[in-house]
Amino acid sequence: MSSQTPISPAMYSKLTEREWIGRNVMTLADITTAGGIVYPNGSLAKVTRKFGGLHIEGEKCLCCGVKLLIRQISPSKLSLVDDAPLLPQEGGEA
Repeated sequence: MSSQTPISPAMYSKLTEREWIGRNVMTLADITTAGGIVYPNGSLAKVTRKFGGLHIEGEKCLCCGVKLLIRQISPSKLSLVDDAPLLPQEGGEA
């Protein structure tokens, strides 16, 4: 899948939650949370859950250490990224 192709509803439904968890995705649009925080277009994230949309977790900010966790993102705002460097898993070694 191209890194700029949105995730289709068919692909979203076809894959189970277990198959989604840990996948790397890239945002195709700015995603704004209810609290007004913007996750910018082109950002990499890791899927942590599939429930009412995809839940994603970004990398920690190098300056302040804040990590964004965003829930229920429409798959059409994300693209699978197969060739991106894997984001670290929780509890793994750096």
